[in-house]
This record gives sequence, C-alpha cells and structure tokens, in this order.
Amino acid sequence: MNPLATLAISFTALSLVAVGGVTPVLPEIHRIVVVRHHWLTAAQLTDLYAISHAAPGPNMLLVALVGGCSPQRASAKRSVETVSPA
Repeated sequence: MNPLATLAISFTALSLVAVGGVTPVLPEIHRIVVVRHHWLTAAQLTDLYAISHAAPGPNMLLVALVGGCSPQRASAKRSVETVSPA
C-alpha cells in the first residue's frame, strides 16, 4: 500500500479518539510511526512533536510533519528531482 495512504488511514482512525488533542494518542503514534512502519526514529518523532507544539496552529500539525519527513517521501522526492530538470 502507498505509504501516504497508510499514513492517512492510520491518523484518520486516531483522530476519532484524539478528543484531548494529539498528546493522549502520542504512544499510539509512536507505535505506528516508529515501531511498526519505521518511518522515523524515536528521536525524530520527539523533535517533530516539540516543533508541532512550538508552532502556532492546530495540534495535529504533527501529522503533516510526520508525512513530510518520512524516508519514503524523501526517496520519492529524490526520484522526482533525478528525473525532472532543475
């Protein structure tokens, strides 16, 4: 399955139970992102969580940061940069 679709499905399900914001579901986010799919390391997730709380805006900014920083996204970006002229 497409990593972006997997991310969307996982976080959509979490958003239904995240009544108090992202903090109550952070352990589940860690399990999905770090343990199950290995998209980020624990240190990267901690850094992104800190950034998402320091930045103004919605608490679920963490979702955008995780999706934008995943290794699959980086490799896809490199593939596009290789194919398309700068």
